[in-house]
Amino acid sequence: MGLGFIAINQVLIISPHLSQNIYYALMGLLFVFVLFSGGVQRFNAILGVFLFICVISIVMNDIPSRFQPWFRLVSFILVIGLIGPLVSSPKFYLIRYFAFSKANLAILVLGAGSFLTRVLPLGVPAGRGGWSGFFIHTMILGPMAAIALMISFYLFYLEKGKDHPVKKRVIFFQICIGSSFLSLLLASSRTAILACVAGLLFFFYKIYQERFTKFLYSIIIVTVLTAGSYPIWSQYTTGIQQKMESSEKRGDLTASRTSIWQARLMEFSMSPLYGIGFSHLMFTGDSAKDDKAEDGKIEPGSSFLAVLAMTGILGFSAFVILFIGYLIFLLNSKFDMLSTAVLGSLLIFFTLHMIAEGYVLSSGGVLFFYFWLLLGNIDMFKQTGKISII
Repeated sequence: MGLGFIAINQVLIISPHLSQNIYYALMGLLFVFVLFSGGVQRFNAILGVFLFICVISIVMNDIPSRFQPWFRLVSFILVIGLIGPLVSSPKFYLIRYFAFSKANLAILVLGAGSFLTRVLPLGVPAGRGGWSGFFIHTMILGPMAAIALMISFYLFYLEKGKDHPVKKRVIFFQICIGSSFLSLLLASSRTAILACVAGLLFFFYKIYQERFTKFLYSIIIVTVLTAGSYPIWSQYTTGIQQKMESSEKRGDLTASRTSIWQARLMEFSMSPLYGIGFSHLMFTGDSAKDDKAEDGKIEPGSSFLAVLAMTGILGFSAFVILFIGYLIFLLNSKFDMLSTAVLGSLLIFFTLHMIAEGYVLSSGGVLFFYFWLLLGNIDMFKQTGKISII
């Protein structure tokens, strides 16, 4: 399946980009085709409730046409219908199964390989925000490198767990771990780094769930190796140090997000029950722009606060119930522990990363695509026990 590659192609700096219209058209046509050819064997009622509340939020609010709420809602439904857990059937499962593995392969290659563009004269241009590897922005490189790091750990443990592991593969996956780690540091995204650490803690906890001593031993080993190699990778932390110094001068470690979060909370207070409307912002959180979202762009600064502000407590409750349900399943699952561990680590990563990045409702974004594809595969894993990480 090329869906994963098509979505990721949108954020690559080294390849021609497809028009968003082509992206939406492909998703929509494929969804309709699969829907009518394979039918629907299961409908996610909680997600259905969330979508109903999204409709209510548009109907009950006077949203300026520049925000295109109905178009954005339809595209949102089409994309999550195809790759997310909204509707299910064997054909939908097949698409999600292959799209997830191909997306993970692309992210592993590009996320880990991005470090090579820093140390080798490959001629890859810089993206927005400075060096960003193979991606168009450092804020994309950060989560892509984090995902690559978690997948690298999965592959490393998968190979080690075989009766006859191939030494060359074990070494290669160790190299992928190191390269992804360095790409993550160079991206200088504090949110991505913290979210990745939390995700890896879940990963180790899950694979050693029945052996707590082994879990602690693994954490100690990883910590010692990371600390011991500090002289090697410390040179790549300049961007992080600059961000920390800037935040300290402002007296707020979350200074770059605080005003945006306050804007979302202000919007929520204006319509707490059903929100100010799907894909609608009233304030940017940037006083330089007169606190008005005049251009129709949606940059909410937090996925969770975006859901809260746009769909109110009703929509937020439905979304959180859906989200927590999958977390609880992965926490309690005793089946295929390694796959459960990496799926859980990815979901934990997004749980924290979405606090500071607002893409959960942005159907044209690559992080939106991967997050909902992840949920679609977790749902498939829960229902069928099948999964293909890579």
